[in-house]
Order: sequence, then structure tokens, then C-alpha cells
Amino acid sequence: MLFFNIRLMNDYINYFDGLVTIKIAGVNSLDESVYIQFPWLRKAEFVENDLRLHEARYFLDSFSRLPKNDNSITFYCHAKGVSRPVDEALKYWVELLYRGNLETGPNLESNLFSGCFGILKVGSNEVCVPWHYGGSFYWFNTKKVVKRFDLYNGKMPSQIWNRWFTENFPGWMANENEAEFKLYSSKDHNISCYSIQFWRFHSELLKYLKV
Repeated sequence: MLFFNIRLMNDYINYFDGLVTIKIAGVNSLDESVYIQFPWLRKAEFVENDLRLHEARYFLDSFSRLPKNDNSITFYCHAKGVSRPVDEALKYWVELLYRGNLETGPNLESNLFSGCFGILKVGSNEVCVPWHYGGSFYWFNTKKVVKRFDLYNGKMPSQIWNRWFTENFPGWMANENEAEFKLYSSKDHNISCYSIQFWRFHSELLKYLKV
């Protein structure tokens, strides 16, 4: 599933003409054949696989490298599905997160965040913010969000710092009316994008996929 993510990102890697931060957890190197196929991975840093905090451990490190006065936009994502059984629903979900975000441009002139899948509800005890982007793939206005983070950082609630921090982050940084929800949003507490029933019921979303 890791290479499924890499192949999807490879379709869009040339979209990014500024700072690109790539972290690979759990291994110390990649085979040269991988670099030949995906040369942009030569920029990757190898980090420890944190079984408790997962990608959240490295999110703030990458965020801290962003320019404070740059009028740019930033896209965040992480390899998704590598710790779950791979089935048709999971592949639909992962592909939508890439293509839905990267083939429909974000509106960040009036919004702080933009993502293709908004969950407009209070989540679990771990995802405890009022709303979040399902899957933790989203764009944000770099300058505005960095500025707000600097303002809020000393007041970060302890309950949002867990392995789901990347989902908690937008809902902590911005109100719902400061975010764009592309393609799909819901207040349903019971939806599961890991279920094939979700995709059968929302088959209109499949038009964004190469299936």
C-alpha cells in the first residue's frame, strides 16, 4: 500500500515548486531502483516509526520549517492504508484523498484550510475538535496558518496531542466557516470510508478516480 501512495503522489509531484518535505518511517534506506522510478524520493528523510504517535510525531517538525512571510499554500498528506488490510474501499478512499485534493484547486483566498472531505461533527475522544478533514489530507494558507499557530501554540489543549493530531490540527486552528470542504462533507457520526457500502452509496465520488 505504501507504493500505491507513492504512485499517486508521483502523478502530482511536479505541482510543487517550493519547499518539499518528505519523511519515510520504519526503514533506513530505499533500493536504488526505487529512486530511479521516483527520483523525487531522494529528498526524503528517514525517521523512526513511532507506533504510538504515528505521523503526528513529525508533523510539527515539518510545519516549523514553513516560511513565516511567504504568500504560498501548503499541502499536507501522509501515506494512508499501510497499517490496514487492503481492499477495494481502502483504495477508493486513498485515491480520492489524492485526486480529490490535487485535481480540484483549493480556494485559500478567503479560507485558511481546504480539503476534499470534511467531517463536520465532534469526533471521538481522540479526534475531539468540532470538525476535521477525514483522512488528514488538506491544503492551507501558509502565512495565515503559521501566524495563527504562533499565536495559539502556547495554548495547545493536551487532549488534541495524540496520533490523530493531524486531523485535530485544522479544527484547532480554524473555525468551520474558515474552511472549504470540497467534493463531500457530512455531519453523520456513523460514516466509514473504509466500508465498501459507503462507496456504493456515494458512487458519484468515483468519477474523480481512475477506476
